[in-house]
Amino acid sequence: KVIIVVVVGVTSLLTTGSSLLAIYLKGDSPDQSSGKSSDKSFSGPYKNIAVATDTLQCSKIGNDTLKANGSAVDVAIAAMFCLGVISMHSSGIGGGGVMLIYNQTSKNATVIDFRETAPATADKDMFKGDKNKSKKGGLAIAVPGEVRGMYEAWKRHHRLPWKQLVQPAIDLARNGFNVTEAVEDALNTTEGIQKDIENDPGLRELLLIDNNTLVKKGNSIRNEKYAKTLERDKGFRDTLLCDIFTINCSKQKGDSVTRIPMDRCILLVKCISRSVCWMHPIKGIASGINIDS
Repeated sequence: KVIIVVVVGVTSLLTTGSSLLAIYLKGDSPDQSSGKSSDKSFSGPYKNIAVATDTLQCSKIGNDTLKANGSAVDVAIAAMFCLGVISMHSSGIGGGGVMLIYNQTSKNATVIDFRETAPATADKDMFKGDKNKSKKGGLAIAVPGEVRGMYEAWKRHHRLPWKQLVQPAIDLARNGFNVTEAVEDALNTTEGIQKDIENDPGLRELLLIDNNTLVKKGNSIRNEKYAKTLERDKGFRDTLLCDIFTINCSKQKGDSVTRIPMDRCILLVKCISRSVCWMHPIKGIASGINIDS
C-alpha cells in the first residue's frame, strides 16, 4: 500500500509561508533552506521514494523515519515537527495547514483542513481603531491547528508511535541547530522585527546574541523551552498549546519590566475545541494527468 502525502503549512511568527512534500518517488532531498534557486538540478526519473522539505536536515529526518518503516504520514509529521524548530519563520505548532493524502491502492485522495481559526472571543470590531492589531500582538494570533491535524492523520495512517515522530525535533531544539539562510533573510527583511524581538523575552533569548545582534546563518542556537513544550503529555495536543498561551499571558500581565497590555495578550478564554475537517479533494485533468487538489 503506497500513500502519498502533500502538506502545506502556515505559521504566525513571521509573515512568510512554507510547504512540505513527502511522496513515494526516488531521489535525494535538496537543501532549499536558503529560499533561493539552485544551479544543481534534481529533476530526473523518480521511481521509488523521496522526502522533500525546504530544509535538508528535516528531509533527512523524514528519510530516517521512512527507513524505520514509517508510513508517508509518519514521514510528513516527523519532518513538519523538525521544520517547526529550524524553519521557525515559516512553519511550526503555532500555525495550521492543509494535508492531501492519496492512497495508491484504493486510488482515493483525502484532504484534511487544519488551518488555524479565530478564538472564541473574537468579534468583528476587535481590530477597530488600530489596524496593526491584526498583524502584531496577541489579538493577531489564531487558535493553532497544526498538531491536531497531524494527530488526526496519524491516527488513521500511522505505523510508528507518536513519540518517535516528535523526538527528533525535541533533540534538535534541545541540543542545538544552525540558523539557515532563510531564517536570516526573514530576520533581515521583516519590517520592525528587531524591535519586536527585543521586546519579547522568549524571542530575545533565542534570536539575539552579543550586543543585541540578530543571529546569522551558521550560528548555533538552542530552544529548550520549545523542546519542553513538545515533551508535554508524552506527545502534546493543541489544547495544551492554548493552555501555554494563556499561562504566558497571565505571567506577563503583572510583569513590571515588560508591561504588556492586555490587548496584546492572546485571549483564549473559552478557547475553542479545534477540530479538523476531512473532505474530498477537487479533481481535474491537466495534460492528460489526473489532478487531486
